[in-house]
Amino acid sequence: MGMPYEKTGFFTAVAGTCRGTDIFFRLVHQHPLRMTGQFLFLMLLCALFVSFVHFFAAGKEIDQTAARFQSTFGGLSVQGNRFLPELQPQQGRSLLLPDGGLLTYVPAGETPTLPEKTGSADFNYLLYWFPEEILFGKKMGENEWVSLNFRPDAIGAEQTRSDLAGFETRLRALAEKQKAAPSSSAEPAARIIAVDQMTGIFKTSWTLIGFLMFFVAGAIQILFYTGVFVGMFHLTGARQLRVLRFRELFIIAVYAGFPAMLVASVFAAFELPLLNFGSAYVIGMVLYMLTVVNRIEREAAPPAAPEN
Repeated sequence: MGMPYEKTGFFTAVAGTCRGTDIFFRLVHQHPLRMTGQFLFLMLLCALFVSFVHFFAAGKEIDQTAARFQSTFGGLSVQGNRFLPELQPQQGRSLLLPDGGLLTYVPAGETPTLPEKTGSADFNYLLYWFPEEILFGKKMGENEWVSLNFRPDAIGAEQTRSDLAGFETRLRALAEKQKAAPSSSAEPAARIIAVDQMTGIFKTSWTLIGFLMFFVAGAIQILFYTGVFVGMFHLTGARQLRVLRFRELFIIAVYAGFPAMLVASVFAAFELPLLNFGSAYVIGMVLYMLTVVNRIEREAAPPAAPEN
């Protein structure tokens, strides 16, 4: 289809793809760079929508957890490179967190313990708070854990994957390291960070991280799924195509995915059952793309010769 490039605007493209297949006769001639920019902009809007829905949905739970943190630990007392609870910094204790998590404060010299009648495998994630270091463990599978070891006053973290036994070994090693750390006789003056301040910082950073993760992972996921399907379709169905080349097929697939992205974002934002973001997108994109390709090929085909 050797025609000059079209210049269809973003909102025209989104509205047109949601209304029907007519606009694809223009979009198929869109410049690939313009198509890429419009795809990324729509992905950006979807990520903002999902992030804000999650922010408002989790806001009440975050505030409740902050209130429990304040009653258990008070604020955060910062002394040099040490981060201690404002209340009873020498006493170890635990706090249940949302989604099956547990925060355990471990003063230097203590052995980390869990609440009675529980084990590490009973939780989805564990956060061990030592005065100078933090260990975070996340259960990824039946016996697979990802752990992050970082210092609150440093940038970056050390990540490892292991089974549960490996995570618990790392925990014991960190406890021994903290126990053997020399104590200073002249502690600097403490600076107290209020819970309200920490909650605001957490909400902002949590929303920003969620937005970036959804935007990057969603864009990569969509481009991968689209590329694989278009490649397979081109290899298996190219003989039946009269006018569409691979580039046009890819452009059609990306724009056919616009309505699917909007619907899939609703599934992701409200955590609806049955389908996740990727599944909802693939189903919608594939069905719509096949409909568009069939119409373009059918209307571009030469009229049948009259019978004698």
